[in-house]
Amino acid sequence: MHMHPNGSHMINAEVKGKILLKASLLYFLDE
Repeated sequence: MHMHPNGSHMINAEVKGKILLKASLLYFLDE
């Protein structure tokens, strides 16, 4: 699979966003 630098950067940003979203949801549920 051919990876473009911009593509991988966007994927990493998406993954980080999902992790932050999950972390914030867990934090609010834990409160």
